[in-house]
Amino acid sequence: MTDLLRWFSEPYGSSFMRNAGLVAVLIGILAPTVGVWVVLRRIAYLGDARYNVGNSVLVSSALMGMDVRIVAPEQYQPATEVIDQACGLAEASGARVTITDDIDTGVRSSPAWLAREELLVSVPGIGPVIARTLISEIPELGSLDRRSVASLAGLAPFTRQSGQWKGKSMIAAGRAPVRAALFIAVMVASRFNPTIKAFHQRLRDAGKPKMVALIACARKLLTILNAILRDQKPWQNA
Repeated sequence: MTDLLRWFSEPYGSSFMRNAGLVAVLIGILAPTVGVWVVLRRIAYLGDARYNVGNSVLVSSALMGMDVRIVAPEQYQPATEVIDQACGLAEASGARVTITDDIDTGVRSSPAWLAREELLVSVPGIGPVIARTLISEIPELGSLDRRSVASLAGLAPFTRQSGQWKGKSMIAAGRAPVRAALFIAVMVASRFNPTIKAFHQRLRDAGKPKMVALIACARKLLTILNAILRDQKPWQNA
């Protein structure tokens, strides 16, 4: 069982819609690892489930008597014969097999998902869509330090330099869907979140360009969200 869970946690990626995307969420009470939450006897797999990883998760979970949920658009769901095999195993093991394209049915009804979403949406500027994007695209949120999580999201600045020459600082790499979601969130937070609004105004008053200020605010917002999930405490106005 330990070896199987370790295999599940290998970093395959985390997009719900991309062909190579995967987030495996084992719903229950242990801590998140890289790209996966390892917990009790329930597992939800989000992403392209047509190939080896998705098929293996479905069949092996059914064999072990787990509550397994495959969440993917219809065209990315396992083949009929694989689903039939899993259902046959489930009848013998007592497993529960759910194949759906509805993320609410597949994952959001779980206590682990709901708890994380409620914490995230407590922050002004974070709505349900942004919260769900962050939960699925960066499951490590809450388990890393602020520098690591900023780097993972592609919001950590680095400077181009060679010898005596030093260029401008810039951001690159990281998980583009996370960065895009945070930019949308920071547009709202810079107006309605008192902490981000004050920080944004301070940067603009200091002469920082608009985009530089927004990137810094997105990084600060991510740090706040990371701390909230780490401490399991909702947002509180100062």
